Amino acid sequence: MPEVIDRLVVAMNAHDLDAAAGFFHEDYRSEQPAHPARAFVGRAQMRANWHAMFAGVPDFHAEICRSAQDGDTTWTEWRWSGTRLRAVPFMPTGKLDDRQHRTTAGTYEVLADTCNSSQWLTEK
Repeated sequence: MPEVIDRLVVAMNAHDLDAAAGFFHEDYRSEQPAHPARAFVGRAQMRANWHAMFAGVPDFHAEICRSAQDGDTTWTEWRWSGTRLRAVPFMPTGKLDDRQHRTTAGTYEVLADTCNSSQWLTEK
């Protein structure tokens, strides 16, 4: 697995917002066709969203369940977990979608937004 993925996981698990944001392009675009109202542009909004995540899930933890690499493309399967402030377990689940995101490391597509989110990261 590429070092950039390992560093992103470390930053997320340390709740290091500055380090995590550094992996995202200033013009980062987040689009969710299944949830168009959730779309946003920019690192600043990414920071705001993750600030809320870290505040709302104080023991947020990310892990890579599986990964595969094909040339410059790395596929990673993520598991996010933690406990919300009111002691409600946090393990995101969702529907299959085709979101696409641009980061400073390249582009990744979220293939499935589940508790085992599948993501592609293409490094540049």
